[in-house]
Parts: sequence; C-alpha cells; structure tokens
Amino acid sequence: MKKSTPEYSLFSCFFLAVSVLFTAVSFSLEGQSRLIPLAAGISTCVVMVLVMTKERFPDSFLTKLDSGVMREPGPEPATGGIIEEIRAEAVLRMAGWIGFFFLMVFLAGFIFAVPVFTFVFLKFRGKSGWGWSFISACLLTAAVFVIFQILMGVILFKGVIFGEVIPPV
Repeated sequence: MKKSTPEYSLFSCFFLAVSVLFTAVSFSLEGQSRLIPLAAGISTCVVMVLVMTKERFPDSFLTKLDSGVMREPGPEPATGGIIEEIRAEAVLRMAGWIGFFFLMVFLAGFIFAVPVFTFVFLKFRGKSGWGWSFISACLLTAAVFVIFQILMGVILFKGVIFGEVIPPV
C-alpha cells in the first residue's frame, strides 16, 4: 500500500470539502434537476471519507474491501504496481458485469437489481465471503432507497417484469 503523505492528505481534505460544497449547492436546485448532482456529490463524499479512513488507518476493515477487481492474477508490473496493465479480457469482463446490471435493472428494477448484483459481484468477482457480500448488498440497497426514494422523492424504475412501462426513446 502506498504511504500517505501530508500533501496527499491535504489534497484529500480539499477534494472532500469541494464535494461537500457541491452537494450542499445541489440541494438548492429544483425538482429532478438536482438528481444527478446530488447522486454524484453524495457518492463522491462517501468515497472520499472511505479513502481518507483507509489512508489514516491502514489496518482497518477497509483494507479488506480493496479486492482489486480489475487486476488480473499474476506478477505485478515492473513499475512497482503504480500503473497496472488492464487487458482487453478484463475490460470485456467488466463490461459484461455492467451489462448484466443494466439488464437486471431493465427486467426487475433498481430495488431488486442493486442487492442481487452487489451480492453476486462481491461473492464471485470480488471473492468476498457470504456474510460480507450479504451485508454489503443490504447496506447499499438501503442507501439507494433512502437517498433516492425518501430524501429526493425519485420513483425508481420498477422493471418490466413488475409492470413498468418502457419509456419511449
């Protein structure tokens, strides 16, 4: 793991502050025009807090979350791991996972697709345990439901299986 420097920590704090400011300003937007800015701002804030926690406490549980799903098995590159070679096979595999998620959302909707995809992805691609995969899927689903449906009042796509009408293109 890369050693944290004061400059990196200062940059992380600055990036977190900008993300919080961006999120706060997004709340002033009207109706659904705030959907994407809020989603981007809130998720960026969450990721920055996780990154800063991992850097500050390298022996915490967050180290176990770094599964390196885009890394292929084998020796590290000669550059010391800074630049990882991403093969076309790995990119196609990730595109397949993303396509699987989109298909699940289209057929079954967000509330069903998010926990199933999260669990399957963490268990089989991320090589996480059953318990951690299940807990992560439940927490992410709860976060999606609370953020989008309760806080922002957005009705999530229910999927064509559950009677949702396909929007015209």
